[in-house]
Amino acid sequence: MTEKFVHDMANLLAVIDGSARMLSEEFGRSAHLNRILEANRQILAIMETLRAAGRKELRHRWVDLGCLLRAATDLVQAEWPEGICLDLDLPGHEALALADPVQVSRIVLNLLCNARDAVARKTPGRAPKGRVLLSLRRQCDPPGVEGRAWYEFRIVDDGIGMDADTRRNMFLPHFTRKGAAGSGLGIAFLDCQIRELGGRISVETAPGRGTAICILWPEIFQ
Repeated sequence: MTEKFVHDMANLLAVIDGSARMLSEEFGRSAHLNRILEANRQILAIMETLRAAGRKELRHRWVDLGCLLRAATDLVQAEWPEGICLDLDLPGHEALALADPVQVSRIVLNLLCNARDAVARKTPGRAPKGRVLLSLRRQCDPPGVEGRAWYEFRIVDDGIGMDADTRRNMFLPHFTRKGAAGSGLGIAFLDCQIRELGGRISVETAPGRGTAICILWPEIFQ
């Protein structure tokens, strides 16, 4: 079933990719076309991840996390409100880690969209205004602990924040504050995925004070 689904999706994505490339040749490359092609590439990668999961294959390789984060932020720009400032604090050198690039991209995209929505909900019915910060840095365990190296992702927003009840339930499947617009599966899935890969996730938040989500991603998957 998974193989057939991936095959059929790949055929449809090939049409999108081919059409986008034809438009590119006819009208020249643009930021919007680049995003279509990149999103198409990432969907294909997700399909391959599904295929690999069905075969119980690992798809980890050495990737530059900084490059992945920059690509993710570029993808969300198409629907990013002008009034919300998206700041990046990424290393100027390679940030290499052994990981599945599709998983990393999905995690970052999901959290960036959540942060954007949290800021937008501060001013319902008006143009949103606020700030989201995405940062990345490398850190190591103190001597005598585990002796592992980690990369710390931080996604910080000055949105509506969360009360204690929301914070307590945010990782439960199907829990959402977005009504019909949300499935409640994004954060629950990410939490499970991060922990299965040996990572850690923590949340600091308060009503009206925004939210900071910190993910510790192991440099080497064990």
